[in-house]
Amino acid sequence: MEEIEILTNRIIKARELIKNTDDLEEKYILNNYISELLEAIKDKLEIKVKTRRNHIFNNYNEYKKQIIIENKHISNFNDNYILNKDYLNDLLMDINDEVDPICTKLLTTLDINYKILNKEDILEILYLFFNSINNVDLLDKYIKENRIHELIIKNNNLKGFNIYNNVNKENDIFIRKEDCTINTLFVLVHELGHAYDFKNLSCKSNEYNKYMFESMYTETIPKLFEKLLLNYMINNNILKEDSINKLKELEIINGEFINLSYIFSN
Repeated sequence: MEEIEILTNRIIKARELIKNTDDLEEKYILNNYISELLEAIKDKLEIKVKTRRNHIFNNYNEYKKQIIIENKHISNFNDNYILNKDYLNDLLMDINDEVDPICTKLLTTLDINYKILNKEDILEILYLFFNSINNVDLLDKYIKENRIHELIIKNNNLKGFNIYNNVNKENDIFIRKEDCTINTLFVLVHELGHAYDFKNLSCKSNEYNKYMFESMYTETIPKLFEKLLLNYMINNNILKEDSINKLKELEIINGEFINLSYIFSN
């Protein structure tokens, strides 16, 4: 089945779920999910909004109705979720802005040219790593069910992201389409860390929304997965030079920022 068909079928299912629920928290989750998948499809197809609408909706009025409903639910929950998350993000970004010039200066002192890998290399290392942490089934699911997609992501700072739907537990991973290096490995492991987190969430929709939009701990498990991967690669002499350089890079970019994030979350 074509990737676009897979993603559009997910949207169709989500739209059916919206019709069959009166729970506003569920509607909020599903409308956000639809909105994010529509954007992913647009990037995947590299086409305009009008064209991608035709893959999902029967006509323009049906599409327009969806947007009105989506805006209504986003508005309903704005105070509790979106503004709160924006406030926390802005706070941390202000701190990051102060640290960023120092990080940039330090990074220029590193002469890092990561080895180009093929996709078979990436998969082999991923399977070895996930087997070492007894979670190979998680990786297997995302590979075999075609839940990992490449996109041309316009935001240069965004290497990958998850689109998750807590109502019927649908989840897809999207990563930047570029040369495969150790960076690709870390993006995939980070996003699979989110997938592991989502898989183990057993909460009601309102609790899920609070976690996603109010918690400072949503990046904890993905960052743990990154650390475990780094330890595994260095200890097993896998791309050791690249792994050590990646360790230096992560220490420079993330060290202060992660510590400050932890302080503000307590």
